[in-house]
Amino acid sequence: MPIVAEDGFTGGLQLLIDHLRGIEPPPTSVLRERVAAFADRPRPYLPKDARTAVSETAVAWIDPRRVLLSRAGTASFIHDNSSRPGTGVAPVDGLTDFAGRLAAERADPEGLYTLFGSLDEPMIQVEGWDMPTGWLFRVETNGNHRLTALAALEVPCVLAEIRMHEGMYDTRPAPLDDDSVVLYRQLLHTFGVAAFPELDSFFNFVNIRTRWPILIADPQSAVRSLATVEQLIGHPHTGPIGTLPRQWFDDPGFLTAAAAHLPAHLSAFVRKPITRRRWLRPRPHRRRPL
Repeated sequence: MPIVAEDGFTGGLQLLIDHLRGIEPPPTSVLRERVAAFADRPRPYLPKDARTAVSETAVAWIDPRRVLLSRAGTASFIHDNSSRPGTGVAPVDGLTDFAGRLAAERADPEGLYTLFGSLDEPMIQVEGWDMPTGWLFRVETNGNHRLTALAALEVPCVLAEIRMHEGMYDTRPAPLDDDSVVLYRQLLHTFGVAAFPELDSFFNFVNIRTRWPILIADPQSAVRSLATVEQLIGHPHTGPIGTLPRQWFDDPGFLTAAAAHLPAHLSAFVRKPITRRRWLRPRPHRRRPL
């Protein structure tokens, strides 16, 4: 969970200051490698919030390792002064220099204020998805350059304003010529991974309630996204997903096959004579002696 800034502002700030004053400024070559690696990290599928107009916001200290840039690769750095035409400086080199200057400042208070802003107006703004694997963030309106430079210094936390997504999403429409995506969504619905209110209609991609937004698009996206999130957070998710085993999400082919078999098994269950369902028979009432 993020450290809510109103309750832990001093603690988060001190953690950051101790880190910046305790490290030796890394060589330029190391910073350049870290900037490039941070920008090139894999990205999971993240759906749109179905209720964007009512999303809540909070200010908190968050782990930069759990924050994605607004766009893939160095495309998020297009507004960096160093990458403007005529400067002759590549975005990665400009951010490498930025990180070096931050390290040299040794957590100067005025510099940190310029970097982060205030609790009322943080300079880094992100959107966040609350999942069983923990929060995942993506830069929304501002902060790509600050975040990348600080991540290159391996800081433990950054101050950010978070627009929170917590449970209702819209995803991609299922292909009209391929039933596998609809069947996959039925599998998620049946086993408590996601609730699709329009599961049997064309609009099976809207107003989906789930704590697993990265999984709701299709099997291929789900397997790739879960592996990506595990890589970002630094450890595997070992618990069940809904009531499905985690290992089912290692192979999109397995998920597709399991989903294809589900309707027949559900139909057979419904057709089974009720007299053969012993677990449905009422138990005889036995009066206890007085």
